Amino acid sequence: MSMPRDYKHIAAWGKMMGSHRYYIDQQQAMAASDNAPIDAVYYNDRDKKWTVIGDCNANTQARVRELLK
Repeated sequence: MSMPRDYKHIAAWGKMMGSHRYYIDQQQAMAASDNAPIDAVYYNDRDKKWTVIGDCNANTQARVRELLK
């Protein structure tokens, strides 16, 4: 079972989007609770599912991966 801090893509996405730390922590905790894919970047409320890095366009993938370094 993954821990909230394991969801590094969510943290990178949140940083890229300018989200507050408390919101990123909340999203990581929700991802862990949902047993979301480890490469999830955000929860899509409209589609009611986790969006993963592979769902993003190449530019966004590159930006998130750069923040993971």
